[in-house]
Amino acid sequence: MEQFLLGHASWYALFLVVGLLLAFYFVLILVQRQLDQLSMGASTKNTLTTIFRRILLFYTPFAVLLAIGIFGAISPLWNGILLLLVIAISFPLLRNYWIGILLQYDSNFHIGKGIWVGSTKGDINKMNALGIYIMTANGIQYFSYSHIQQDGFSLVADNDTKEYCYLNIHSTDKTDIHNRETTQNLFHKLLQTPYLDTRFSPVFVEQKENQHLQVKVLLRPGGHKKEIVALIETWNYHCTLSY
Repeated sequence: MEQFLLGHASWYALFLVVGLLLAFYFVLILVQRQLDQLSMGASTKNTLTTIFRRILLFYTPFAVLLAIGIFGAISPLWNGILLLLVIAISFPLLRNYWIGILLQYDSNFHIGKGIWVGSTKGDINKMNALGIYIMTANGIQYFSYSHIQQDGFSLVADNDTKEYCYLNIHSTDKTDIHNRETTQNLFHKLLQTPYLDTRFSPVFVEQKENQHLQVKVLLRPGGHKKEIVALIETWNYHCTLSY
């Protein structure tokens, strides 16, 4: 492999490989986003989502290491020295990044999961390459992966604190609430809300004889009943909850 890189490394090869790696990365992202919009069983969707999440998780460092290998092979001495300097300066960030990869590989470590970090308890609201956002009773807090490892963490077992309920959504104007475009728009908005456990896809209940749309959802631990109602009303709908 080393002899191959040394014999074929060039700036043209570097830019070509980077372009191909980026193109394939965007294809993976596109496929992953399409999965969220497909109608399929929750179990199947969760399995496929986990597979693509893990592929993307390791594809990024693989692509970066391949590009770095070609860059270093172009001029082993000078480019090698430059790479060593960059690695030395950014080592804390790189360490944090690799800790994050190892944590995210665990299928139990996902958005919506309850977690304790030190004395802070909440639900994982968002994850990025360097840390996670946790929704707590006092708002959203950010923790780097290094901080999580240093303070220690524990995942909260799923229990009955998660609530199923029905959102009864009424239009505030003369818009047909049962219109296909309206329901699709609501579906995509609900998937992006921080208060619902999106591992359970919102289910629209047939209510054509009524003037409202009923949607079965699963709230994340802590309830967030008032928050989800208030959020939907910012979309120019009236909303009530039922069980």
